Formats: sequence, structure tokens, C-alpha cells
Amino acid sequence: MQKGRRTRVKPKLPNFSNVKAFKYGNTLEMTNIVPDTSPILVMPHHQYMIKTTEQIKNMQLKSGMRADNIKSVNRTMRKLRRLVTANFNGGDDQLWITLTFKRNVQSPKDAYQAFTRFRLRLRRRYNVSYISVIEPQASGNWHFHVLMKSDDGSSLIIPNDQMANLWGEGFVNAKRLRNGENVASYLMAYLTNLEVEDTNKVTGKKVNHILKGARLRLYPRGLRIYRASKGIQRPKELRGVKSDILQKEKITNNPSSVFESQIETGSSLILYFTTEYYRTH
Repeated sequence: MQKGRRTRVKPKLPNFSNVKAFKYGNTLEMTNIVPDTSPILVMPHHQYMIKTTEQIKNMQLKSGMRADNIKSVNRTMRKLRRLVTANFNGGDDQLWITLTFKRNVQSPKDAYQAFTRFRLRLRRRYNVSYISVIEPQASGNWHFHVLMKSDDGSSLIIPNDQMANLWGEGFVNAKRLRNGENVASYLMAYLTNLEVEDTNKVTGKKVNHILKGARLRLYPRGLRIYRASKGIQRPKELRGVKSDILQKEKITNNPSSVFESQIETGSSLILYFTTEYYRTH
């Protein structure tokens, strides 16, 4: 189980720490590397080796544990946040498109087939790069959020009626991303939180509540949640000593925030992690 909290404090990681870092947008994120204390070594073809005996065993692929799936979805969301931050910060060259289905689509495979047809039609008319994210609804249906930007940095204008014709599956909403907008945080809220309807016990009126993180439970195991076109820049991954990375990236300021977490491995071993976030410019 992982627990954590974000604070605005001075650096927590010693300068000699071995870290894994990601550089994306105007952010440098670095986390200490914990020595490998795992008793097993993951191998190809869904197998693992017990280090003490060198015995090779097959993995139990269908454990069905919801908690493990939520951890996996959370990891995917962190990767997605980095990718979005590296590529989208608002401006006239960027759009946020929501694609919905008028028919009942409860299979991610069927949803992605429809999106592939849309993508091919879009590329015939517009030179754009995109990140697409599939989102589950409480009803079991699916829709897409697509972050899109022009390849040459020019103003991107696609009227809703044209976008609807390209999609051809239902309602479409296209909106401009404001310059400097925190697109990643906005998108994460859409993808993780869930709005539910309840009844006020006193007034009897219907009210809506936002349940933070509730949508994560709707993602099935093994689903590819997001896809990105070739023009999307990937975050730069770095490994090494903290002080060397800061010097290489010419960062002299303190981190803007620090996140401390711990993971209980289930074998009475607790691993402690510290993640520092730096502004690069």
C-alpha cells in the first residue's frame, strides 16, 4: 500500500542520492532509487525467478485484485501527466476535443476502432499531433478526450460541425486551451474523479457530488488508456546522482514542491520514496 503527502519545503533528498528523473515541459521531477531488495527477478514470457534458489516459476496473471489494478492505473496516469505537460500548455495552436457515442458502446475495442477511423479522416485534412485518452462512464459506456495541436504551431481552427462530421459517431465538443493553462491537472480531474447523484436526506432534492479518484475503479485490467501520435514529444528520462543532474540541467533553485511516500511490500519491509519537483525556467 502506498501513502504520501505533498509539501512545500526545502530539498529532502541529499545531493549524493541516486535518482531517477524526468524532464518535461518546464518541470524536472526526481525520485530516489531504492536498492533492489525484492526476492524475485521478473523475467520474459510471464515468468519470475526466486533469487535464493534460482527457481523459475510462472506468474499468476489473473489475480483479479482491484487494488493492484488501481496502482497500475495510477502509474499510467503519472506517465500521462508527464506526457501532457511536455506538450500542452494552452495557446491558439491547441484544442481539447471530447468525442462521445450516440450508440451504446461498452467495449473498449469497439471504441478504439471508431477512434482509428476518426484519426485517419482527421490526418487527411489537418496536420496535427495528438494525445487521445479513453474514459469510462459509470453507465459502462466510453468516450474520448483528445488533446490536439498543429504541427507547425499555427492557429488550429476546426469548427464543431466539421469535427462532428469527421467523428461521425455522436456529440463532439471542441474548445480552445487558454495560454498558460494547467492542462495536465485539468485532464487528470476528468479522468480520475466521478460525479454521482445523491438525494439530500433533509430536502429530498437531487444533488451531485464529486468523488475524487472514483473513476479509477472503472478502468479494466490491461486497458491501454492513452495513445499519442509520432509528433508528441516524450519526457526525457535521466538517471544518476542528484547533484550531477541539477548541474547538468543548470538548476540552482529549491524544488517547488516535495512529495514523500512509502510502500509496504507485504513482507514487513517498508520502502520510502521522496520526489522533488523543480522549475527549469
